[in-house]
Amino acid sequence: IGLLLISILMVLHVRGAILFGILGTTVVAILMGAVDFNTLSNPQTPWVPDFSQLNFWEFDWEGIMHTGIVSAIATFTFVELFDTFGTLVGTAERAGIMKNPEEGKKRVGNAMFVDAVAVAGGAMLGTSTTTAYVESAAGVAEGGRTGLTAVTTGVCFLLALFLAPVVALIPGPATAAALIIVGVLMAQSIREIDFQDMVLAIPAFLTFAIMPFTYNIANGISFGIVTYVILACVANLAG
Repeated sequence: IGLLLISILMVLHVRGAILFGILGTTVVAILMGAVDFNTLSNPQTPWVPDFSQLNFWEFDWEGIMHTGIVSAIATFTFVELFDTFGTLVGTAERAGIMKNPEEGKKRVGNAMFVDAVAVAGGAMLGTSTTTAYVESAAGVAEGGRTGLTAVTTGVCFLLALFLAPVVALIPGPATAAALIIVGVLMAQSIREIDFQDMVLAIPAFLTFAIMPFTYNIANGISFGIVTYVILACVANLAG
């Protein structure tokens, strides 16, 4: 129902189609009795956030030394790099920013720097990784092209801290439908790939095939890059 509702709204060019689709699906879920209103009084989702759980500046230096600091830094750096780069390039392509390669590279580079600062800042605050997410394509689809879109999203997240019980009422299928539509938006860039050239076609296919199978953007990009390097080397040696 959610997928169909969002699809119809997008075909009708309704502004905020994804948001209205999520809200509409939530209403349907309420009418079907699939929403638990007990979350409004559940102590697990308090109205006032508990910041005492944040472990500010608490790093496990002993653990990282035991594991191997070089391998840990290399692993997290490359995973974060591939994940963020794939997300930013995909959303930038969707936004039309990459039509001008020089300007596109500059803006993606700036975004990568901001993302790196956010990742380090999140670690110091003891939170999970604060990084760019592919769901940003939803904002791009609604016309977002500047930093104001990100600032607005950030303000909404701050408000969500105090409205957690209300947000918890939204069922998983409602947001799942939105993510499927985001996938449709991101898939439009595939038409730019030259599938007649196997050096490009095979790595590209592996990239977007591995991502959903492993639930990880970085894995897909890693497979794509390694495969491309090998095939490009073989092609150059043979040609």
